[in-house]
Amino acid sequence: MMNKNNNECETKVCNYPTIRTRFYNGMLLTDQHLRDEQQYHREKLKSVNRHLFGAGIVCGLKVKSPDVGLCVKIDPGVALDCCGNLIEVCKCISLDLSKLCKEKYGQSCIEAEDSTPRIIRKNLVLSYVETESDPEPVLTPAADCKSAGEESKCQKSKVKEGYCIELWDEDKCPCMETKRGDVKPGGDVPTVPNPPVEAPKPGTEQAMMQTRTAIRPKTWEDELEGFLEDNPLPCYPCGCCENSVGLASLEIDCAANTVKVEYTCRTYVISPRLIRWIVASVVTKEGTRRSLLDYMTAPEPEPGGGETPKETTGDTTDKSTTTKKSSAAAKKAADKNPAEAEAQPAATEESKK
Repeated sequence: MMNKNNNECETKVCNYPTIRTRFYNGMLLTDQHLRDEQQYHREKLKSVNRHLFGAGIVCGLKVKSPDVGLCVKIDPGVALDCCGNLIEVCKCISLDLSKLCKEKYGQSCIEAEDSTPRIIRKNLVLSYVETESDPEPVLTPAADCKSAGEESKCQKSKVKEGYCIELWDEDKCPCMETKRGDVKPGGDVPTVPNPPVEAPKPGTEQAMMQTRTAIRPKTWEDELEGFLEDNPLPCYPCGCCENSVGLASLEIDCAANTVKVEYTCRTYVISPRLIRWIVASVVTKEGTRRSLLDYMTAPEPEPGGGETPKETTGDTTDKSTTTKKSSAAAKKAADKNPAEAEAQPAATEESKK
């Protein structure tokens, strides 16, 4: 609601950076109205992805290299780029890196006889891309008046969404501010020392509040709240992002014909599905992966770590002798008191066993 009071304008700041189309009956729709409608919802979804989940690998997209050979293989998976675009790779991708060696060291770089290292370091990056497609003729009154032999005017009717696998320089990694601790999204926040706070006067409400807070024991919620007060989560800058996400860092040895994969230029999206996967995939001490329920309900091992010792032959003989003595004593007692013996037949049978 707009407030036109001049006094309010001096103390109240209003801004409306986002615009959406307001449709009404009798409105003349144009292509710009429909594009704005699509753009509004797409930008809102990207903003949710960017600020709530961040950029990184959602699932899959593992990068593997063979023992010998200048190539890497990328598994299918899903990622969120720095702008919040969802990138889905539905098939395995093999990338040949031998061209880099030939461009830098020549055609015979792999067959070199000297031991000079020929190393190329690159970051493997997944980028979101769009391209227009499916041209269709423009059906307007002006199209009916075209001259003979003139082709009808066409416009692309679709936008294809896809991805590209790229190799960036080793000092460039998308969303680098989310990986390095010394750089934060939106820029570094200068540390300003807090001014000294004077002690409240005794008997005031502020002094009573501090007394109650000091008496009440601190909980983990208090610790978390205090941490977030001192270290607020920085936001991504508005309207400034990269349509890419890092997959891995590659060390290409052209002389040895090998590729080393390191996950330095790579971040992960901490999604609820990922948390469930981590909890349900507890790795035990033996190195086997079991469900959390099996892990928690497993019996405790013996102190020695071995199995329960089996009974020896001597132990069995002693138990047999003890059973015979118990049966003889029970028979003697039954002769003295027949009524009690009849009242406890189950106990007598159990003793014989």
